[in-house]
Amino acid sequence: MCLIHCRANATGSPCLDPCKEQSLLALCKRTMERGAACYDNLGYCDEYTRCRIIDEQGPLTRLHDLLLGTDTILRWLKLGIPE
Repeated sequence: MCLIHCRANATGSPCLDPCKEQSLLALCKRTMERGAACYDNLGYCDEYTRCRIIDEQGPLTRLHDLLLGTDTILRWLKLGIPE
């Protein structure tokens, strides 16, 4: 879930649950905006307030590699057609 947690200004301080800290009760059960980074910047919050991990080998990357990579469709077709 993309719930807001707070970190004190000190570097390396633990993340605090706003529902358990009296001074942060206004943030209890509040969620981050859609598109906000989550899970240590490995994902983003979606419209359902879930953290989606970024797939570095997603469909666009695979399509790019197929069309422009070393093993392109054109090369595959050239090798497959007898001359």
